[in-house]
Amino acid sequence: MDYIDLLLIHAPDEDEEVNVNTWKGMEAAVHSGKVKSIGVSNFKPENLSPVLNSATIKPVINQVEYAPSDVDWDTKDYCEKESIIIMAYSPLKKGKINDSVITNLVDKYNKSPQQIALRWAIDCHTIPIPRSGNKEHIKDNIAVFDFSLTAEEVETINQLD
Repeated sequence: MDYIDLLLIHAPDEDEEVNVNTWKGMEAAVHSGKVKSIGVSNFKPENLSPVLNSATIKPVINQVEYAPSDVDWDTKDYCEKESIIIMAYSPLKKGKINDSVITNLVDKYNKSPQQIALRWAIDCHTIPIPRSGNKEHIKDNIAVFDFSLTAEEVETINQLD
């Protein structure tokens, strides 16, 4: 390949100047044509703000842990306000989706708890990236585009703690 599709800063440095300088280097990579898009991972609003204040290119993605009952709503809200897409890692809580709210939806939609969780993440306007080496799980992870949760169901899952 002649270019990289998406380049991320994996985690913020404690020194915001390091984050800003790293971001400027990534912007240079975009301007060179070697990188198409840039983003961050595990950045909270206090990490994002200095980067955005100096950026000529906004992060397209903030990759954060995001699963039912495991959402940093301040970061989600900040990213939405700044038009930064949340890429949800560990959306299946390492296979441990067992909340009664979700299991109650299993029968209604004839889907697994993991599929309900993935659909919720999609309906929350995030990009879930589940990990699996199991061929059947991968097929199940893809089979979430034939249904949607209602706004009320999404909100109920949002309230899980």
